[in-house]
Amino acid sequence: MFVETRKELSMEVIEFGLKQRDKANPYLVPGIVYGKEMENIPIAVDRKEFKHILKKNGRNVILNCTLPDGKKMSLVIKEIQQDVVSFEPYHVDLMALQDDQKITITVPVRLENKEKCAGVKNGGKLQFTLFKVKIAGKAEDLPREIPLDVTNLDINQTLYTRDLGLPSGVSMVSPLNLKVAGIFARNVALDGETASTEGTPEGEAAASAEGSTEESKKE
Repeated sequence: MFVETRKELSMEVIEFGLKQRDKANPYLVPGIVYGKEMENIPIAVDRKEFKHILKKNGRNVILNCTLPDGKKMSLVIKEIQQDVVSFEPYHVDLMALQDDQKITITVPVRLENKEKCAGVKNGGKLQFTLFKVKIAGKAEDLPREIPLDVTNLDINQTLYTRDLGLPSGVSMVSPLNLKVAGIFARNVALDGETASTEGTPEGEAAASAEGSTEESKKE
């Protein structure tokens, strides 16, 4: 569950209006903490710690931070601004969690039992079209990913976002009629459906774009 991933993060309060050279600080990442019924707090987090947490846990993690005045806060990452070349973070937006507050996050969908899929065994092809969905709920109820069992999925059958199982207290924010996965006969695609841009991995999208560019050059 989402709440099981809690990490301590060093944080200090700073002044508003950092200069550009301060944003390139090799030791700190400036940012802002905001939340309900509180003033925005300009902060800076330890760069090495922050990058390590992202690498090991991704963005769906609760950060336990302590302000210089001793106040403890539980925060979630809402936005990270990164350099377009080096991908180094240079600013982060953190939202303070309040009691019983519901938040919206994006989580990956993971297909289970693909090797046991009935449609694949019957000669069909499995098409995975939606890789991520948006869900809402209290932090302690949110899953880090949503499993989808395709064991009984057969040829010409499709599973939608409404078919995804969610924990109690969690709701689907993405439209319920989005196609997640389906089985089609070889050489026959799902009805005019292409991979969702909401969930398409950046690498695949980039590869597709490069392929289109190369074809254009050949023409």
